[in-house]
Amino acid sequence: MEPIQVDGSYGEGGGQIIRNSMSLSHITGKSIQVNNVRKGRKVPGLQPQHLMCIELISKLNPYHKIIGATKGSTEFTFIPQDTMLSSQKIVGDIRTAGSCTLLAQALLPALLFSRYEGDSRPPVVLKGGTDVSFSPPVDIFTNIFLVTLSKHFGISIDLNIEKRGFYPKGGGVINLKIPSIHLPIPSIDLVDKGTKVSEIQIDCVYTDEKSLSNADKLCKQIGRDITTSFGKNVEVIFNIKKDVTNRHSDFLIVTLAAKSDTGCLYGSDATIDLKSKKTHFDATPHSKDIVAHLLKQWTDDGCVDEYTQDQLIIFMALSKGTSRLRVGPLTDHTSTAIHFCSKMTGATFTVEKSESSFVVTCEGIGYTT
Repeated sequence: MEPIQVDGSYGEGGGQIIRNSMSLSHITGKSIQVNNVRKGRKVPGLQPQHLMCIELISKLNPYHKIIGATKGSTEFTFIPQDTMLSSQKIVGDIRTAGSCTLLAQALLPALLFSRYEGDSRPPVVLKGGTDVSFSPPVDIFTNIFLVTLSKHFGISIDLNIEKRGFYPKGGGVINLKIPSIHLPIPSIDLVDKGTKVSEIQIDCVYTDEKSLSNADKLCKQIGRDITTSFGKNVEVIFNIKKDVTNRHSDFLIVTLAAKSDTGCLYGSDATIDLKSKKTHFDATPHSKDIVAHLLKQWTDDGCVDEYTQDQLIIFMALSKGTSRLRVGPLTDHTSTAIHFCSKMTGATFTVEKSESSFVVTCEGIGYTT
């Protein structure tokens, strides 16, 4: 059978195409030929984080075959084989500040929907950046995406941060425990966002002892700005803690997780490099930006935030039955995920405008091994 042609320049033309197509190729057993990888980007072709994704998925099965995947290459071919996998430990070291959570996005479906010798899934260790730009920070990934995955699909992933890694050095380490799940997974119906935000949790992590006062200052300012933006009846939960895993940095990592009265989750975050602050730390602009972003996620009228919506598409495609997901503005990442998940699995998607939001409906394939 001829491999499925995957145009790496489609839509937003980024690494998400590689992550989804590699994972689905492994799951479905369909070969892929990927062309135009990151075409039009400042640095086109495969970069270390993409190569690590390809390497890890191709090594899940010793009989998988990968052709042409080298740094800078703009095309490669992946030929998967259908055999049971062992539960041998999986270690992926990007060796840069490339995102651990983006790598996890590719690995989770590949591991969850595979056949294994025995019931256990292999432990996973990923090394790279945990809190870096242009990717989900590890706390957002844990507190928003993984919680949503557990609540609506019944898939509970255990993630432990062994060490945080920042740009440009990386060096972060996360550990993942992947459960055995009953297949097919259920469809979801996530269309009622509710009428109000009932709870907002503020997690602030500081990496240098002398920055505790800055963390406290920032959290208090965020609390005031939340009251201004969301009202006085929102329960605000504060968690301030020192990160003991990275002793040679001075960062504040702030994560907001808002929950609506129907249980919908929305995130906002910032990673602040205090070493770059030449003068007195001013919490006000950081707080206003973080809270304003959270407010936008809520007022966009989706049941998930803009960074979660595309991550759910692959699970909707593989689930059994009809899934519905209400989103705010449909992101390029989501449109791209819909295109390739439909192409790779045969799941059918429709997107309908519904007042100020969109409803993504999917007839899943009910995938089983």
